[in-house]
Amino acid sequence: SVPQPAHPLDEMSLRTLGLCGVDDSVDVELLRLIGMRYSRVEFGVLFREDKEGQPRYPTRAWVGALAETAASSVPPMRLAAHLCGRRCTELLTTGSLDWVRGYLLPIGFKRIQLNSTKVNGVEIQDFKVATKNLRSAIAEVQEVEWIIQANMETRELWEPLLSEIDPPHNVSILFDASCGTGVLTTTFTPPPRNGMPCGYAGGLGPDTVIGVLQSLRRGVATGRVIWIDMESRLRSVIDGKESFDVSKAQAVCKAVNKEGWEQVVAPEDTGSTPPPPPPPNTKVSGHPLLAHKMTLLRDHSTPPRDFRQLLREITFHLGYEATSTLLTAMRSDVVTPLGPVAGDKAVRLSENVALVPVLRAGLGMVDAMLELLPNAVVHHLGMFRTHGGRPIEYYSRLPKDGVSDMAFILEPMIATSATTHAAIQKLKGWGCPKIIVLSVLA
Repeated sequence: SVPQPAHPLDEMSLRTLGLCGVDDSVDVELLRLIGMRYSRVEFGVLFREDKEGQPRYPTRAWVGALAETAASSVPPMRLAAHLCGRRCTELLTTGSLDWVRGYLLPIGFKRIQLNSTKVNGVEIQDFKVATKNLRSAIAEVQEVEWIIQANMETRELWEPLLSEIDPPHNVSILFDASCGTGVLTTTFTPPPRNGMPCGYAGGLGPDTVIGVLQSLRRGVATGRVIWIDMESRLRSVIDGKESFDVSKAQAVCKAVNKEGWEQVVAPEDTGSTPPPPPPPNTKVSGHPLLAHKMTLLRDHSTPPRDFRQLLREITFHLGYEATSTLLTAMRSDVVTPLGPVAGDKAVRLSENVALVPVLRAGLGMVDAMLELLPNAVVHHLGMFRTHGGRPIEYYSRLPKDGVSDMAFILEPMIATSATTHAAIQKLKGWGCPKIIVLSVLA
């Protein structure tokens, strides 16, 4: 559970907590434990070929072990690639995305940060060419979020984006005046006015993170969703070797968790204004039998066995109403005791139907729907929500061939609808032409 915020009137939410510089000095299983405990933590991996194997720059074998561990974790660990040296220079000067597509994407990196400063081994000779290649990368690889390290040295790369009314959806800004050197930042640039996502870095660590968070919440980041990123102050000399200090990383996570990842705004007094009617493509059942069963379902004294049975019964009744638009085709081969059936009196369901339960709660609705539609196929979709409400897909086995004519998304309860919306978009991307969401409570 997320603790109550210290400042309930401040609206700033922390989208991601970046712990960067993970390397061979730390066991990936320890990182897994942190990621499982704090789902908003993102581990930043620095890529710089000329320093591979040195502190902060892991070996390829270690990165492979991290990626394998991240993919098998539930929820999956968040990984960000921080490109330095040749990798960053190559992308900005030649526009080549071969390494990004051939290496980073297949092993699960979802965010890519360009550390295009001299201290990171990058010197940009022609900013016009670099800007053009950066824009091409953002447009061509939209499945990742591109992060531009923003400081005076990289100003020509990121400043034009701030003046755009409609910037690319997959690009973000990391304000880091220290250029990755770990110098504590005391003044903060306001988030972009055009709504571009942003984060803050510079001297963050166990002793400074709370003060910076509070300054942001009471200052420029009020009402915004941001992330914070840290590296240098997570290092320690252990057994005579500079290492990523897991104890410091854990201390940061505990401090942030205590301070609060997000703040809930006090609800406004809406008086007696009735809620707006549901949209026209929504049907809310008013059946008295369902109302009776819903009351039993919501009663805290209902035992688990009865709860499961009630969910099954409610799903059956809702499914009966939800299937009323299924298309049918005539049959001419039906013979009753009185003789053949003529005309449109004999029909069959003509659509291929898929049941898509959202794991795990949606599984309780599957059996009832299969009683109604025994020939339907079942495709499981695994999603979870971060503390900030962002849906993350961790399981999907939708077949590439044989798209169903209609899909029923089974989601017992809808709150913000973020997960449901993500499931709908997933099925649209699959190519399903008709989607119906079946929910018990919203």
